[in-house]
Amino acid sequence: MNSQKAMVAEYGATELYIDGYPTPVRAYMINGNNYFKLRELAELFMFDVGWDEAANCVIIDTLSILNQ
Repeated sequence: MNSQKAMVAEYGATELYIDGYPTPVRAYMINGNNYFKLRELAELFMFDVGWDEAANCVIIDTLSILNQ
């Protein structure tokens, strides 16, 4: 018997402050916590996100903006 409860994600918007300015961002509220899509945050904060298939992990490159 499966004892796991279904979780409900409520889609909405919130604001993050970037360089002191409020910026609207899509958010998902789950059990009272805000969750964001990593690729959307990467676009806002100018870093790269990738996937390493061999290592089965996410790569976050915060130095990529310096190389542009």
